[in-house]
Amino acid sequence: MPSAALVASIVSRRFNPLRDVAGCCRWYDLSNLGTIRQDGSGLIETITDLSPYRRDATCATSGSRAALANDRLSRQCGYIASLKTTGYDAAQLDGVTESAAAFAIFRKNNENNTTGIWRLHNTAGQAAHHQWSDQNVYDSLCLTRRPSMGNPAKDFSQSTIFSMRMRSAGATDALQAHIDGAPFYADTTSNTVSPPSTTEIFGASGYRGHGSLGEILIFNRWLENAEYNAVARYLAEKWSVPLAGMAV
Repeated sequence: MPSAALVASIVSRRFNPLRDVAGCCRWYDLSNLGTIRQDGSGLIETITDLSPYRRDATCATSGSRAALANDRLSRQCGYIASLKTTGYDAAQLDGVTESAAAFAIFRKNNENNTTGIWRLHNTAGQAAHHQWSDQNVYDSLCLTRRPSMGNPAKDFSQSTIFSMRMRSAGATDALQAHIDGAPFYADTTSNTVSPPSTTEIFGASGYRGHGSLGEILIFNRWLENAEYNAVARYLAEKWSVPLAGMAV
């Protein structure tokens, strides 16, 4: 496990998810305009996956594509924003068999709107919501169950780092979620890991991505605290979102 000194060194020399943490299986970075392919109307057709697996995310329906917006947190550009997108499709998560971790930087366009960052679980008929109309978060990363995580104290219409990690049955804190680095949800319920054959980002299963999305990182393994915190710090510094805590 990386030491605290190593993590500080990684962050200070410009953290790279492919070099500094093993197991990156998805990386969509909307601040990198070279990863975005637009259609003739200027809407986003495809987002390049920067991970070694190259699982690009594509929206085949032109009427559902998101716009490339000037909405941004700070110096970064390249957020996608839309009220009509129903999800960008990508293939199954490569290498996810027993554990995974995922991070996103996003913002809802209205505190009361429903939105989904991704759908990475395999529970039939159940989308992931960040948040639903009852203001609760519903997600399980790559598990066959989808718990309600409760109503977060933070207003997601503010720029937010949402992260999760999970591992299979029998592990302590087998499913965790964090908001801006601070613990939000944890349980030790028995887990069955089963990623779907198709994953979706920014909207899922017919539910729209209301708001803006800047970056998604997914790993095909459980990240230990030092690694998990290093990824959170990378996103916080890049997108100027103050961290509220660290995983311990």
